[in-house]
Amino acid sequence: MATPTALAPSSDEYGHIKYLLQLSLQRTTIKGLNIWSVANPHLNVQFMRVSEGQPVLESWVNATDIAPGASLGGRDAVEVVCNEGFALPGDGSGRIFSTGNIVPRGGRLAPGAYRFLLCHIAVGRAFVVEDASTETRDKLPAGYDSLYIIDALDADGDKKVSEEEYRAAATHGGRSPDEYRHSYVLFDERRVLPKYVVEFTLYESSAKPRGVDAYMGELQERLFQLKGPARDDDEDQEWDMVSGAATHALEDILEKYKNALAEASTEDPLFVSQSTKLRESLSTVEEKMKKVQQNSAAVEEAIYERLQELLFQLQDHTQKKLAVLLAEELEMRRQLERIQWSASFASKLQDTLPPVKFVEAWQKHTSHRAALHAEVEGGISRASLGAIADVQADLHLVGTMEVVSGVPGAGAAGRTTVAAISGSG
Repeated sequence: MATPTALAPSSDEYGHIKYLLQLSLQRTTIKGLNIWSVANPHLNVQFMRVSEGQPVLESWVNATDIAPGASLGGRDAVEVVCNEGFALPGDGSGRIFSTGNIVPRGGRLAPGAYRFLLCHIAVGRAFVVEDASTETRDKLPAGYDSLYIIDALDADGDKKVSEEEYRAAATHGGRSPDEYRHSYVLFDERRVLPKYVVEFTLYESSAKPRGVDAYMGELQERLFQLKGPARDDDEDQEWDMVSGAATHALEDILEKYKNALAEASTEDPLFVSQSTKLRESLSTVEEKMKKVQQNSAAVEEAIYERLQELLFQLQDHTQKKLAVLLAEELEMRRQLERIQWSASFASKLQDTLPPVKFVEAWQKHTSHRAALHAEVEGGISRASLGAIADVQADLHLVGTMEVVSGVPGAGAAGRTTVAAISGSG
């Protein structure tokens, strides 16, 4: 049984979850925030077993999206999940979990009270699909743990994935880092671990970001007002003591604000290093993708010369290779985008928060960033470069024209009625 524990607003854990909520909502104004930590040893052991050595991501699940109370015998859906875990559909269709922003691009949460579960999800190695509605657990390719949902891969519907379509899918159409959001389909309930119950209220706000200059000017103006000529009478001397203490406190805030702004304006060296490593890995995928496309084009020409209907086999094999590369690239880009997502929100904090709150938020940001350092570094070390190396630009025509991926004679996988192979020779 789970043991929910209310977190004290003054605790670091509460501050971390609050910051993550602000980051995932892309807003700083959140009222009535209550957070409970969920401890379920049984679910935790299961999760640790299936997630070992794999990326673990955060996923916000709206309580209203879990299940109606009637289907749970009137029991509270959040309580049931905390105690028993997520019950996935019996037809094997799995469940979609998203990481990053709570709402997708162009969406927003309306003003009101909300209740969410913050979960950890172990997506493992994800296979790319455009439409998850027809996918079931038994269709999940061997060696994969989940599905990654892409908006559009074959955008023009011609059954071919061009280099432009591949690039658009890999970069999500060149979206902004603050739109960071990735969706997966999980088929194993052990891969989802409820960690926190979070309740909060959102209000409409007409306030606009004031900017660093406005906040800095306000601080300096207050300091100017507090500082003044010394007074001689007892009453004024008492005021001088009070204003002196206030001046000291304000100067301390101003100094911390300047330091936080200076840090925020400097790129984090570890993120820079990690971003460089990810981009280097992406260049490997890029080069391999181009070789696969070139190989595909060469075989396409040969097939057109002989039998045009075999093109469908070729494109099927090519898309499988590209799907493997895209799956690896999307994971690398997710890590890279998450770094940018976190960094871009820090800039928003400067413009939307007054000094005291910015200093507090910056401390939470650096704590969040430290945890992200370890996660991204682990993700880099787990990068499936072996999977990328396994993708070979080895399609070619032989004898009976059967298009297959792999080394000739290695097996019958992927063969069709009209014969063909892949590899050297």
